[in-house]
Amino acid sequence: MKTKRLILSLIILISISANSQFKRRAYNSRELNVSIKNEIGAEVYMQGEEDYQDAIKIIDCPEFKINFVKFPYNVGDVLPYFKNRKNYDLYFSPNQKDYLDSGTIGIAFDKEKNIYVPYIDSFNGFLTKDHKGKLTVENIIYTNSNCKDCFKKVFIYNGKAGNIVKFSYREFINDMARPAFTQELQYDLNDGKIVGFKGMQIEILNISNIEIEYIVLSSFN
Repeated sequence: MKTKRLILSLIILISISANSQFKRRAYNSRELNVSIKNEIGAEVYMQGEEDYQDAIKIIDCPEFKINFVKFPYNVGDVLPYFKNRKNYDLYFSPNQKDYLDSGTIGIAFDKEKNIYVPYIDSFNGFLTKDHKGKLTVENIIYTNSNCKDCFKKVFIYNGKAGNIVKFSYREFINDMARPAFTQELQYDLNDGKIVGFKGMQIEILNISNIEIEYIVLSSFN
């Protein structure tokens, strides 16, 4: 029996991974043409990739049980889209993957009734529970902080010496402690207040040894 449960648990974990509906998009940490202030050592500009998917966030949720199992979610919890099951879209948090011996518990969108309802999917089958408006959620976008191969480019202010301004450019994969590539950069303000690297440009408005005020003019190539 223990062997069967272990096999079923492994199948469920594989299913959770396989049903993740992540998409990838690029993002920028700063808006263009907006005045920004940052201290020395801070990120001046970052461009990166992130995985995301549709999700729901619980706004209101009473305590209850479904099929004699306590519903494990609370107000503020985020449940990413898991998979489609017949007339339901299922939302389930990977943080609860070990809550049941086998199966999943989460929130389902009933396409026929156009409502969100709690669900449990286990050895005993698929079951939902109608809370008649007591369960309230909102649609959001969930981003995956564990994206293993998401790429980032970062431009950092490192201070100034006289008219020489110092920055560093770094490339990361998934916030690794050691960057894939680092380059130290220096610019002479006598040559102008617009500086940049790899297509990204900023215009320096004010600068000191502890702070920089600037506008981002363009993104990295």
